[in-house]
Amino acid sequence: MVCRKLRVIDIVNGEWDEENQDVKTAFGKTNEIRAFGTVMDKFVTEDGKYSFIILDDGTETMRLKTWRDDVRRMDGIEKGDIIDVIGKLNYYNEEIYISPKIIKKISYNFWLLRHLEIIENLKTLPQEEIEVKKAKEEVKEKKEEIDEFEILDTDKTTKKILEILESGELSKEEIIEKTSLDEIDVELALRELIDEQKIEEKNGKFKAV
Repeated sequence: MVCRKLRVIDIVNGEWDEENQDVKTAFGKTNEIRAFGTVMDKFVTEDGKYSFIILDDGTETMRLKTWRDDVRRMDGIEKGDIIDVIGKLNYYNEEIYISPKIIKKISYNFWLLRHLEIIENLKTLPQEEIEVKKAKEEVKEKKEEIDEFEILDTDKTTKKILEILESGELSKEEIIEKTSLDEIDVELALRELIDEQKIEEKNGKFKAV
């Protein structure tokens, strides 16, 4: 199932499907999410075996939860940080939460660009038209100030990575260096290309098939 870029409110307002272990949203079913937002609070038990973060993306809040060895994924993340997270959606005690696989601190500019991407996705939902117009007006004047990152859509990202892998084997770090793409974008693109059997991985190196 595709990892979707969604607002927190899309998940909170979604319907948990216990049988399929996924969430029904206005954008379709998903069991994995890429979300962005500010860490409003962080908690770690004294024994270090459980931790949670409260994430706020401006639409709603939800929790990221980790247990045992996965608690280390929260290391270095503190209240007030803006983060980019990929994680599996789970459900317990009437709450949908994220089990994070990747958490990365990001700048405000990077978050704003991602926010614009999500606004573009909202165009597919007629009932969101007013909200989209308002959101665009809010970020229009700031968009011109952003020149820190190159943001490509999924198809362009995978194409760019596939092109450089056709010239030889590269590690993920080398791909990031050569493409100047974001680490998480590269991670997702590599997963997609492997699933489509267009590339393969061996000993930490990726190559085109």
